[in-house]
Amino acid sequence: MNDATIRETLRAAAAPFSTAPPPAVELLYGALFSALAPDAGPDIYPLALEFVYEGYLSHYRVGRLLAPDTTLQTRLLAGDHFDASGLRLVARSGDLDAVKLLTRLMASCSWLRAEGCPFAYDDDLWVLCVAGMASSASGGNAIAAMRAFDEVGRVFERHRVERLPEVVRRAAPALWLRDAAPLRAALGLDEPPHGTAGGEAPHDKASDGAAGDVAPGGASGDTSSHAALNDAAGPGDEAARIESEAAL
Repeated sequence: MNDATIRETLRAAAAPFSTAPPPAVELLYGALFSALAPDAGPDIYPLALEFVYEGYLSHYRVGRLLAPDTTLQTRLLAGDHFDASGLRLVARSGDLDAVKLLTRLMASCSWLRAEGCPFAYDDDLWVLCVAGMASSASGGNAIAAMRAFDEVGRVFERHRVERLPEVVRRAAPALWLRDAAPLRAALGLDEPPHGTAGGEAPHDKASDGAAGDVAPGGASGDTSSHAALNDAAGPGDEAARIESEAAL
C-alpha cells in the first residue's frame, strides 16, 4: 500500500468528523515501519499504525485530520474510531504479537498522560512498539519489545518514570532488524561505526551493559539465527538486564 493510498484512506475515515480535513497528511510511524521492515509483513501495517497514531493524537495531542474548531467530544469520538480501525486491520492479519504490542503501547501512553509526563516518553514508546512489530515481520519476533514493555511497567510501579528513555534505548539493540539505522535515528542515537553489525549499543549512561547486537543491515534473512538472537539472550545480556531491573 503506497503513501498516497494511506493518505486517501485516512482522509476518507476522517470525513464524517470534520468539515475540512487537511489536504496533506504527514505520515510518521507507518513510514518508520516501512523503513525498518521493507517488503515484510502485511502491507496494511503502515495504514494500521497511522490509524492508531491518529487516534492517539486525537485523544491526547493535536490530530492531523480534524479541523481546528472540532469539538472535544467529536475529537474523542473520532479518536476511538481511528483506534478501532487500526486495531481491526492488525487483528485481521492474525498477528497477535502486533495486537499485544499496540494495546500495551496504548495503555502505557494513557498512564503517561494521566501523570502529565513529557510527550517525549510517549514518542519513545511509539518507536519501541513499531520496531517490535517490524522485527517480528522481518523474521525475528516481538520478544525483546515485549520485555521492554514489561520493564516499562515496573518503572511505572516504582515511580521511576524518568528511567523510561533508558529502558527503551537499552532494548533497541536486542531487536532484530534488517537495517537498524531508522530506529537509531528515531531514538536520536549516533550512527554505528563503519563495519559494525548493524550498530552497537550506544555507549553512554543510558546503555552501558546493554543487551545484544542488531543483526547486519541488509542481511540475507537467516530465520534460525534471527530467532536465536531474540529467544535467548547471552549470559552477559541477561546479567545486564537483571542488574538493570534491580536498580529500578
